[in-house]
Amino acid sequence: MTKKLFLMVFVLIFSLSISVFLYAQTNEGINYPEEIIFIEDLFENEIFMQSLHNLLVDELGLEYMQNLERSRSIADSIEALFPTSRMTGEPIYPDYVGGLYFDDNGNLVLQIVDQPLSVSRSSVSDSIDSIFRNLPANTADDIIIRSVEFSHNELDNIMNIIGEFMRANRNDEVERNIVSAYHDTINNRVGVELSNFNEREIARFREVVVDSPAIIFMESQGVFVRDIRTQASEDVSEHENTIFSHVEEGISMSDNLHTLRPGGPISNFSVGYRVTDRWGFSHGFITVAHAFPHAGFVVSGYGIVEQYSVDFDAAFVRTQAHITLLNEMAITGQPLRTTVTTSFRVGERVTKIGSQTGLTTGTILHTNRIVDRTFGLVETNYNSDGGDSGGIVFLTPMGPIGPGDTGGIRVGARNGSRFFTRASSVQSIFGLSRY
Repeated sequence: MTKKLFLMVFVLIFSLSISVFLYAQTNEGINYPEEIIFIEDLFENEIFMQSLHNLLVDELGLEYMQNLERSRSIADSIEALFPTSRMTGEPIYPDYVGGLYFDDNGNLVLQIVDQPLSVSRSSVSDSIDSIFRNLPANTADDIIIRSVEFSHNELDNIMNIIGEFMRANRNDEVERNIVSAYHDTINNRVGVELSNFNEREIARFREVVVDSPAIIFMESQGVFVRDIRTQASEDVSEHENTIFSHVEEGISMSDNLHTLRPGGPISNFSVGYRVTDRWGFSHGFITVAHAFPHAGFVVSGYGIVEQYSVDFDAAFVRTQAHITLLNEMAITGQPLRTTVTTSFRVGERVTKIGSQTGLTTGTILHTNRIVDRTFGLVETNYNSDGGDSGGIVFLTPMGPIGPGDTGGIRVGARNGSRFFTRASSVQSIFGLSRY
């Protein structure tokens, strides 16, 4: 699908003359302005969200957006019937459900297991009937039912076993050969990429790690890049999901160095979002761990890295008293929601804000991937580059409303894919809350 994005932002100026640039993307690539001025109140909320909505309509089509908005609501209603994890708040699917995802038309697909391990066919039928009875009126016909072999829980359990093996056997020969593993929702499988891809190594994996007919093996699909701002490390022009962007070094996305906003720059990476501890005593922001050498690292002029997770590539920087933490987009000043999403679905649209390429959108490809010994990553295809690491990712609004719930922070890239770590997981392990 050929994608064309056009942005037109109209600003009334009373006392100052401010240059505003038209961002356009064509098949030849992205045309970047030579200078960009970011002012907190440059875009009024209604103007910005309507502009974003119009861009998405041009890019995705109004029918797709309406379908996705309706499918989101139905998926939320279905997942509300399931129990949730005490750790992360994410839904726990029953054993007869293979998964939920949105297809290329924005329609909701509900996967039902043919022969669930612990549930009889009659019980499955009763449970499905119960789901449909509890849905809002006139929504059942909007769900596509597909039969699959494995449950969501079976596939996630395989992912957990692989993750636990990798954590417990760092630098083991078999562990080193695992490049990546992912929960493939649409194909109802777990994919495993091996550096040395041959029958002998596949047999060793099955013997030492886990053996299941749900696993498909393949050769490594590329190197994972955890980068910060040095020079352009990815070909930005090849991506077609850019809405607002910039690549100029030294451009401030904050009115002063003492004010930090989601997606804004700090050193050679980006700010994620502000958080506090459960008592409200400690304040700071979430960003990527790979921007720092270790916990306890002093971020000069800003604060100290108080919590640090290599497994999730996330860090909590407790800020000094003179730092002001805002909950407004660095580019536009648009307020963000403080709600953290606990549902990640293939086909969902997400938006990223980073200090290198600005505000871009993409689609979730996989909801649970292990790559380069980083766990639980969400894979998507928004445009990003090195300095975007740590920038906030949130659900893309399908109407001219405010930004969606927070999804996580951008951590890296591989081939055409981009990855973010889940905010729900990070806040759970750090014991922090978004505000």
